[in-house]
Amino acid sequence: MSGWIKLHRDIRGHWVFQRSDYFIYWIDLLMMANHTDKTWLYNDQLIPIKRGEVATSLIKLSERWKCSRNKTRRFLNLLEKDQMIIRKRDTLYTHLNICNYETYQDGGVVEGTTEGQQKDRRGTGEGTQLKNVKNEKNVKKNTRSVQIDKIRDNLTAYSKKYPTLNIQFYYDSFVDWLDATGKQYKKYDSAFNNCCRSEWYTDRPGSTKADTKKSTDIILACPTGHYSRNARKGIRGVCPKCDEQLLPNEEIQLERAIA
Repeated sequence: MSGWIKLHRDIRGHWVFQRSDYFIYWIDLLMMANHTDKTWLYNDQLIPIKRGEVATSLIKLSERWKCSRNKTRRFLNLLEKDQMIIRKRDTLYTHLNICNYETYQDGGVVEGTTEGQQKDRRGTGEGTQLKNVKNEKNVKKNTRSVQIDKIRDNLTAYSKKYPTLNIQFYYDSFVDWLDATGKQYKKYDSAFNNCCRSEWYTDRPGSTKADTKKSTDIILACPTGHYSRNARKGIRGVCPKCDEQLLPNEEIQLERAIA
């Protein structure tokens, strides 16, 4: 397919740029999109494909990108969730509409259009592009990397807010958890604050829950002093020397104190 597309430099701040494979897939979809309105013959059916649309299938995209169908499906779901495409599903093929397609074109002459249509298209494209640039700037401000960096730069303030916690450890653990699970948030600072308030990492230094965690172990002892051993609460036994019932050491001490 001949022709070209254009990209704004702000694409580097977009989430699709953060993964090289996703970036390649997205550029490929832009390249695949129709530059003019066409009609596609599929299974003896005439299917109109408009400018900025792609008619394909999950299988074909997976083969084209050399990846699994699940990965292809996840990527399309992300694009659809971020309103970058509109997907029309059919039993035999997948119909994709690239949102704001005009922003990736020059807004110039398109074959088969009148002069008036060309002017309208240029005007629409320019207005859409200005709107899209603003949206891209807002996206850039709210990308995960920007928000995570902002949290990192304010760790001193978080340390004052949560003086009992090892904030550096909590930050590192939070980022590792995000990478491992792929979890996404609209506001990462709120998620991190919730992590600190809930003290997720209770088995790590700096957690008040870890410091106050009570042990389930107790000491069982013979009332006559022959024998004692560690055991869990609820476990009972007898002295191997005098066959007396073993009791929690606290009970024995209390009885002696009362006597």
